[in-house]
Amino acid sequence: MIVILIPIQFYGQELSKMYKLFLSILVIGGIVVDIIWRNKKKE
Repeated sequence: MIVILIPIQFYGQELSKMYKLFLSILVIGGIVVDIIWRNKKKE
């Protein structure tokens, strides 16, 4: 994970913002999928 984050330092702020947005979408999506997956397992 650290290896992916390092290049952000070398690029502009705009790319960093887009990257953070993309990361947060991935995290939120992962949490949603996890919740749905757990609910399906209970059934």
